[in-house]
Amino acid sequence: MATHKVIATLTDPNSGKGVNVSAVMFSPDGSRLADADDVGIYIWNVVSHKNAADLQDQNGDYTDVAFSPDGNIIAAGNGDGSIELYNANTKDLLNTLTDPNGANVTSVAFSHGGNVLAAADWTDDSQGGGPGNFYLWNIIDHKLITKFTDPDGGGVDGVAFSPLGNIVAAADVNKGTTYLWNPATRKLIGALNDPNGDSVRSVAFSPNGHVLAAGDGDGSTYLWNVATGQLVATLSNPNSNGITAVSFNAPGSILATADFNGSICLWNVTKYVS
Repeated sequence: MATHKVIATLTDPNSGKGVNVSAVMFSPDGSRLADADDVGIYIWNVVSHKNAADLQDQNGDYTDVAFSPDGNIIAAGNGDGSIELYNANTKDLLNTLTDPNGANVTSVAFSHGGNVLAAADWTDDSQGGGPGNFYLWNIIDHKLITKFTDPDGGGVDGVAFSPLGNIVAAADVNKGTTYLWNPATRKLIGALNDPNGDSVRSVAFSPNGHVLAAGDGDGSTYLWNVATGQLVATLSNPNSNGITAVSFNAPGSILATADFNGSICLWNVTKYVS
């Protein structure tokens, strides 16, 4: 496959201090990029590449971050089993949800309408991920809607809604499979297997829903055609020992990939998502 070039690299403020970048997420208008690490959430100006704001951790270490579709709320998954909801403009803490099993919350994602939040977990991070689930929450009343369990009994380390809301992708950390679910029927409708057989750490749909990006523990990000299940591109982070997060910008032209080294790479992926 063709060689792909990084168009920009951002450095987490805590890079070099033994802190991992665990998540990246573009704001809906594409002007901001949020990155989460063990200490806080940092919001970047995508044009200037400057750090514009930060949120300090309330309960533990951040594992994932997501903007609501209107850009007004930031959901932050936490290693202590909590999900914090922030006002993205004022940085005020709005509410805190708790994983029903008290497990590590590994990933969070809003539905296209913004009224539902998916939150994934696994039981024991230190042992490679125990039985994992993902839950759907009502953001209006903060009540639990339903629960999905990983078919392989492994930890779920990434979750994402398709733009139409008819698919939820959930990444398995043990067997390297990304499962595709119908959230309405709760039925499994597909599975994508990591070419390296490595753990899948993060997943994201392109804005048009045609492509799913899946980053793995080997440092590769795979772009899948959602309709056919075919692999269309492989992106390899320079000097990476594992991908922790992936996120498309609003037009779908740029994909951000974060790694365990504290780097965030921006890729031009226009030709794959049109």
